[in-house]
Amino acid sequence: MEEQTKRMALLSVAALVVVGIVIGIVLYVLSQKTVEPAAQQAPVPQNEVSNIVAPEKADLAAPKLTARVSDTKEAQLKRFCIDFLARFGTYSTDGASMNLVQLMPLMTGELKVWADGRLEQKSVAEKFSGVVTKALAAKIVSQSSSAAIVEVSSQRTYTENNQLRVAYEDATLTLVNDGGWRVESVSWKARAE
Repeated sequence: MEEQTKRMALLSVAALVVVGIVIGIVLYVLSQKTVEPAAQQAPVPQNEVSNIVAPEKADLAAPKLTARVSDTKEAQLKRFCIDFLARFGTYSTDGASMNLVQLMPLMTGELKVWADGRLEQKSVAEKFSGVVTKALAAKIVSQSSSAAIVEVSSQRTYTENNQLRVAYEDATLTLVNDGGWRVESVSWKARAE
């Protein structure tokens, strides 16, 4: 009788081990299949508004510039200018002017003409060079319902011939509002030290 009890105990333990292994495998397989598809996006919080600029033709490469609903129109305009300038002013010889391609729906006027010209010039650089622009702050110089001028201060890190140079520059953005803010021109000016 004692021998039979030991066998039953061993069989029970073995059965529990097998069941545990099977449950572990099933859970592992299920966890691999529940990965969210890339096409799904997290829901946008209620206090966020996407695409404060609505270009006529949606471009998949267009950046998603966001503003908070609770922001004033001035704060939204400043945030738009800061985001735009950081992307506009960051480029490299390896980047094939992707910053301009992405920002094209947000440009108009002479800036769009200039960017189109830059995109047509496909040159191969012998040495790497680039600029990383960090937009620091924006100040609205003037604003109406159809136009605005905004100054944005920035820190720009230039890389040429494996050497870094940091410069502080201000940019003046001229914008038009034709159903959404778009940038008409950008002019850079080195800050006096």
